[in-house]
Formats: sequence, C-alpha cells, structure tokens
Amino acid sequence: ISKCALTNTNTNITTTNENNEIMFNKFKDLVKDEFKQFKDFLLNKDKIENPENIPIGQTLTDWNICGESVVGLAHRRRNEVCQDAIYYANNARPILVLSDGAGSGLVSELGSKILTIGMCRFFNSLNEEFQLFLDNYKLLNDEEAIKEKCDYWSLIALNHAKGLLEDTAILNKRNIKDLRGTLLFVIVGKY
Repeated sequence: ISKCALTNTNTNITTTNENNEIMFNKFKDLVKDEFKQFKDFLLNKDKIENPENIPIGQTLTDWNICGESVVGLAHRRRNEVCQDAIYYANNARPILVLSDGAGSGLVSELGSKILTIGMCRFFNSLNEEFQLFLDNYKLLNDEEAIKEKCDYWSLIALNHAKGLLEDTAILNKRNIKDLRGTLLFVIVGKY
C-alpha cells in the first residue's frame, strides 16, 4: 500500500491515495471545490491587472510532497514483503512517482524500487525540457499541442522505464516479468 500527498501550500489542495472510502469522498469533494475555485479564477483572470494578458501560473516552490509504502494486511499475514514503492523530488518542480509491484512478479518489489527512483531522477534531469511544455502559458488553449506533447513525453517515459527494468533484469539474472508492476507519476507545471 502506498500513501502519498501532494499539497499546494497556497490553496490547501491535498491529493492522497488511501484505501478508505470516507477519505476518498472527502477528497473528491475537496477537489470539486478547488476545481470550481480554479475555474472561477480562470474565468475572472482578465480582471486581474496584467498588461500583457499573461495567465498567472502557480509558483512551483509552493508544493510539498510526502509519502511512504507499507506492507498491506494480506501480504503481512503471508509474511511477504512490500511490493510497492514511492519516490519524489521537489527541486525545480514537484515530481512524484509511484509503483505498485505485481503479485505475479517474483521480485516485483525490486522493479518498483528501481522504477520509482530511476524515473524520478530521470524526470528531475529534464527540467529545462519540461519548462518548455509545463510552464508555457501559450499552450493552455491548444489541445492538439498538449496531446502531442503528452504523447511524446509518455513514449519517452515508457522507453526509459522499460530500459530500467531490462537493465535490472540482466544485472540480477532475472526475467523482466519478475519485476513487473504499474507506474504512476505526477510532474507539476505552472499551468
């Protein structure tokens, strides 16, 4: 079980993944409320004094990240290791990477750790490239450009993740299937 939080200190937005329906519903209501406030802000942004009419982006240093992975109850009862991993960085921009190791993978906990650490470091090294995409207000209304950039970066991330797992499998004399798991990540931009 991985629990994480990504919080913006200016707006008190908190995202979390917990196995608790009540918390999920509270979170859902909070997100709806924050989304409504953000939408209202966007609709009224022209009223803010801004001679060049440049949208006001969020400050990337206003985000805090924390998280941990723990052994779930079923795994604890069977005396199994935690197969999930989380890794994050908040240097130039907030980056959060989660991996849920597949129970069918013999050493999926290793795959999860390698994926989270390797992908977080990889994304962190690409800050200048992400600035062109995630911090570019000119892309806000260009859905086709956003989709193109998302597809491009998704393919780059997929290839890097696959390479991390292939290298780990070779070094550990394992089949790559032994390392399988899911990969989720968040990279925050100004817009």
